[in-house]
Amino acid sequence: MSKEIVQTLGGYLSYGAVGLGLAVAVLATILLLSRNVAAGTRFMFFALALVVIGSGLELVRTYATYYTAWRAFAASQSLPDEFWSDFLLSRQQKMFGTAEPTDEYTSGSFKDGETRTVKIRVPKGECRFYFAAVRPPAKVAVEIKDSESVARTLRDTGYYLTGKICLPSPKPTREVDLQLQMIGSDGQFSISAFKAPPEEDLAPPATSTSPSSASSTATTSTETPSVTPAPQTKVIRRVCTGEFEANCAGPHDAFFACGSFGSDDEIAAQMCKGPPSKGVRVNTKGGNKCGYSLIEVTCG
Repeated sequence: MSKEIVQTLGGYLSYGAVGLGLAVAVLATILLLSRNVAAGTRFMFFALALVVIGSGLELVRTYATYYTAWRAFAASQSLPDEFWSDFLLSRQQKMFGTAEPTDEYTSGSFKDGETRTVKIRVPKGECRFYFAAVRPPAKVAVEIKDSESVARTLRDTGYYLTGKICLPSPKPTREVDLQLQMIGSDGQFSISAFKAPPEEDLAPPATSTSPSSASSTATTSTETPSVTPAPQTKVIRRVCTGEFEANCAGPHDAFFACGSFGSDDEIAAQMCKGPPSKGVRVNTKGGNKCGYSLIEVTCG
């Protein structure tokens, strides 16, 4: 028997019982080719038995691995209260960093289809982050019941949802109703709010009075000064792309996970309310599935 054949048979042994069966099958084939039919036939049946037994053992091992993973998933659906609290804290820190929490916080449990409303106080010209979560396998739906504020969703995973609510400066301070609904099953919920940086495009338009109008106003109080329209304000936002938001290279306004975004200009088009828009990469680093980038998006 040649050295190459011996090495090949030795390599089969690394595959366990299935590999041993294949090695025996090769030996049986060699015996048959050497016209030792009786011995070759016995070895061939022995090899077949080893392959069947080995395949069965592999199926059992695969099923055991799957069952272990399923039990871990099932256990995660009924975590103790302290684990649920840890999850909420870690998500909030990952999404909002060191943002200061407000007094609007509500948690508890309710039934499938039930709703709960929380009033979030938003001062004029300011913004608030909100974080609404339910314990899986339930899903959460959020509705902002206010026509004066400007709201947008930042992240929606099904079981938790985050967003930003802003109130333009011309509007007075108000309490915005945030309504949460549990979908799919009964369980626990949590709603909280955090202070957020204001949106630049919500600032009141600047006005200027022409000199002639100013002099006219000085002589008579019945004339209305002319107003020059302010130029369109450019808004700059930062977007992070990657697999894990915690690994982003710096502060950002939005996060796009691997596989959910296109080109930089396509991301810019999603971030801006209307054309023109432009996206420029200001930081890129490798890591995980698709690396990480900070994209500076200019709107307007």
